[in-house]
Amino acid sequence: MRRWTRKLCILAVLGGFLFGGIKLYRGLAGVADAYLSNLDEKVNVVRAGSNKSHIEEEFTPPDEVKPDTEYEKVVTVKNDTDTDCYVRVIAETWDSAVHVTMDVNTKDWSEKGEDGYYYYQHILGPGEETEPIIRAVRTHDEAVPFEVIVYEETVQAAGYDSPIEAFASIKGK
Repeated sequence: MRRWTRKLCILAVLGGFLFGGIKLYRGLAGVADAYLSNLDEKVNVVRAGSNKSHIEEEFTPPDEVKPDTEYEKVVTVKNDTDTDCYVRVIAETWDSAVHVTMDVNTKDWSEKGEDGYYYYQHILGPGEETEPIIRAVRTHDEAVPFEVIVYEETVQAAGYDSPIEAFASIKGK
């Protein structure tokens, strides 16, 4: 009888170890499963900024164009959005045969680049207006009607140190 009691005790102890081992394994397996299947989700909202701007002009066309005469023509660009931006402008006479000189502001604007643009040297903030790019137009020895064409573009300033760098980025250079 002692033998059976001893065997039962040994079986009970081994059964307890086996049961405890299974419980421990399942507990650790559950932690490992939870670790491996952990999921965290965050929804990111990305808004594309927009640039909207327009040309402001103060100019009264003369009734008659006279030779060697200066006409006041103030041209600026206004930022209509809430995004800081850089500005560039093309300003040309419609007919290159007509000799007209424009008084271009090279203090706040670059010299005319190889690409034909003048670059505003400052970041244009929301609702702000550039310093004038053109202040006046002067005829020479001819008295013929003329047109000055002004075209402007803007690009977001964030992430760029200069207008040249910002505009080069949209061309993929």
